[in-house]
Amino acid sequence: EVQVVFWNGSAIAVTPPPHVELRVTYTEPGAKGNSTGNVQKPATLHTGAEINVPIFINVDDVVRIDTRTGEYIERVTKSCAAFGIARSRSESLASVAELRAKVRVFFAERDVLEVDTPLLGRGVVVEAAIDPIPCRVQAGPDGVVDRHLLASPEGPMKRLLAGGSGSIYQLAHAFRDGEVGRRHAVEFTMLEWYRVGFDHHRLMDEVEALVGLLLPDHGSKPFERRSYRDVFVQGAGIDPFDTTVAQVCAACQRANVPVPAGIVDADGPEILDEALDLLLVGQLEPQLGRHRPTFVLDYPASQAALARLDTDD
Repeated sequence: EVQVVFWNGSAIAVTPPPHVELRVTYTEPGAKGNSTGNVQKPATLHTGAEINVPIFINVDDVVRIDTRTGEYIERVTKSCAAFGIARSRSESLASVAELRAKVRVFFAERDVLEVDTPLLGRGVVVEAAIDPIPCRVQAGPDGVVDRHLLASPEGPMKRLLAGGSGSIYQLAHAFRDGEVGRRHAVEFTMLEWYRVGFDHHRLMDEVEALVGLLLPDHGSKPFERRSYRDVFVQGAGIDPFDTTVAQVCAACQRANVPVPAGIVDADGPEILDEALDLLLVGQLEPQLGRHRPTFVLDYPASQAALARLDTDD
């Protein structure tokens, strides 16, 4: 996934992922049973690139490549469908159905109730970076009314929570205008759930358990948990709770993360948060989750979106 830093609607920096997974389209057959990585041979990838791989790699294997050096890292297990290899519609539908069934069993075992809330809403949850899709509908005696296709089921589900529903989850269709990319779409399916009485640590435990069930190849290792402060101190050498806009901008410049003039020449808590976001997205986030999924917690109070503040900090 390529990290793109936007400022006022314009891309100002692009950071490639630390590694990519590509399919081998041609290589000479390797010796059976030879799993050593010491002997290598040339291979052509589905992008057209040529690299050296261990002798046990075969055509249609998927390999992980270091984008900084262009060198082979390891062979990975991945569905060929992700690389355009023919797969029947029935197989794809069966895989999706199996995934949904596992989600439902997971939450049923934990007494979490499945709900189904409306896709059309009168209002939307306000998010600066999310654009809902407006629409006009004929609504009986009210005539034509303005509605929105909801960007997430958050609002309707929280109304159910306020009404005493207890813990709930939903596999919901969600809509976001202008979302285009390898991992973004205008319409997509979102899993959202709420646990009454859970703190964020118990929720992280549950996320980890769910990912381990659905993606055993990726969720087998214990998830890493790091504080917001630690990410900045270890990755950029600054304490985000004791710094200035100028210091964060200097750290961005050292990491070749472009800083808009609107941040460099300004000051104040909101500007500091924007500068920290630039550094986080442009330099630090690409370094997270390389070897195992990572939770980042204990964000500054100024960035607490409807979250309870930590009285001990």
